[in-house]
Amino acid sequence: MPLNRLISSAPIRWTLQRRWAMITGAILSALLIILLVVGSILLRDWNQQSEQEYQNLKRLDQAILADVNLYLGQLNRHFPRLNCSDKVVRAMHKAEFHSTFLHEFALIVDDQVVCTSSQGRLAEPTPVVDLDIGDPDTGVGFTRSAKVPLLDDTFRPLVRVGRFQAFLRESELPKPQHPWIQLAEFQRVNQQLVYVAGFDGILPQRSLNTGEMQSWYESGYRVSGQCFRPETCALIALDLVSYFKSQNSLISLTVLMLLLGLTLAAAIGAFLYQEFQRPARRISRELDYDSIICRYQPIVSLTKGQVTGCEVLCRWQPSGGKMVMPDEFLPLIEKNNQQAQLTELMIRKALNELKKLGIQSDIRISFNAFPNDITGGTLLPTLRDYASDLLDNITIELTEREVEDKNALVMGIQQLKQAGVCIAIDDFGTGYSNFQHLKDLNIDYLKIDKSFVWSAKPGEPNLLTAIMDIAHQLNLLVVAEGVETEEQNQYLASLGSQFGQGYWFGRPLTIEELAKFIAQHNTPGHQPQPESRQTAS
Repeated sequence: MPLNRLISSAPIRWTLQRRWAMITGAILSALLIILLVVGSILLRDWNQQSEQEYQNLKRLDQAILADVNLYLGQLNRHFPRLNCSDKVVRAMHKAEFHSTFLHEFALIVDDQVVCTSSQGRLAEPTPVVDLDIGDPDTGVGFTRSAKVPLLDDTFRPLVRVGRFQAFLRESELPKPQHPWIQLAEFQRVNQQLVYVAGFDGILPQRSLNTGEMQSWYESGYRVSGQCFRPETCALIALDLVSYFKSQNSLISLTVLMLLLGLTLAAAIGAFLYQEFQRPARRISRELDYDSIICRYQPIVSLTKGQVTGCEVLCRWQPSGGKMVMPDEFLPLIEKNNQQAQLTELMIRKALNELKKLGIQSDIRISFNAFPNDITGGTLLPTLRDYASDLLDNITIELTEREVEDKNALVMGIQQLKQAGVCIAIDDFGTGYSNFQHLKDLNIDYLKIDKSFVWSAKPGEPNLLTAIMDIAHQLNLLVVAEGVETEEQNQYLASLGSQFGQGYWFGRPLTIEELAKFIAQHNTPGHQPQPESRQTAS
């Protein structure tokens, strides 16, 4: 190559090298920033996952401890004398029925089990099992695994307080939310942490304290530990290899985004985000009186065969669009925090339609409400604004869902009941309600979920009878949902259900159809005919 050409090409090569160096530096800098950001995000995610699992374990521990103190402590206080009487057995039966976590209660006399809640007085007392962890001074002890009477090859943890003991209903810790998380529980005995349950692959390597989460890395795990109480601690171990394997697609996508360019990734992300948000923004703009469509499903007395009420069912139809069912738009309503707005529009629309045809006083009107409507204090003023003369004729239906402020819910329900409004638990049996929860809420109606009605067969064991027993014990009225056949109708009536709702009586109706249905259905001698669910709108 001639010297002049070599010299003239040197600046070009230098420029190209410099450009590639700058590009490489920019890429490496961007990669470093991304790694730092991803590392920060991962660390925060791990901390959040560990804290969430810890709080779940803590709530479970507190609930079990409350059961132990309440029921075993109560038995010790009420029966200080060491004898097995019918009264003791009945008390253990009652404790087992009400306890959420304990069962198979037993009385101990002279280190022998003399009677149990399942067998009563034993013909031959049996020796007590040795305690893995115990305090001789207080009489409180724990055994990790003991054989449950009458259940072959079944072992459960056992708790002993004074003269009484009981088995835990579950022998394992709750399943974590992700497969790459392992949970373990330890008890402090003589200043040492002793394994109790869960994952046994990691032992505490540090001194754990109450109220202070400590984290470290060990054998491929990121371990976090903290104590609920001075004597009870938990470890949450994140399997890092399994975690990154589960996140492989995310890592690949991150690298691909870097290679394709941040601009393209940002544009795609913005487009996807906009598409994802579109339905929520539309319902935020177009939720108004005219877009609310009310349908009314009759509620019928199973003994008299007359229409006693109706449930108001809400649909949403945006301008120029098709009718949208609740399953599709209610999540958007909750996401937008529009619950109070929807409830107010539904109550106003339904009452205007009912009053227009003059049937608002003939039947009981049931509205579905969000817990926030009650805890937020917006529901009662809405009812007073639009139904001040009909409060005694209105029922508010609540689904079985967890609420953050139970006290506010209980207080709100009390205020509604004082105003004359009745309260019902809707779809009972599918949520988290238990006997004590129903007592606390002081409701008037149980609405049994249709799945229990469809699966129940006369003469065979089913949950309907148990639900009816709960309703009768609490003196509640029962509405059975999903009634579709005469056989179901008769069976529910025989169990003591006062009311029924379903396609055997009628599908969700327009207001004009409801008025005709009431006139026809309340005519003496009328026999209901089943209707297809596919005809409902």
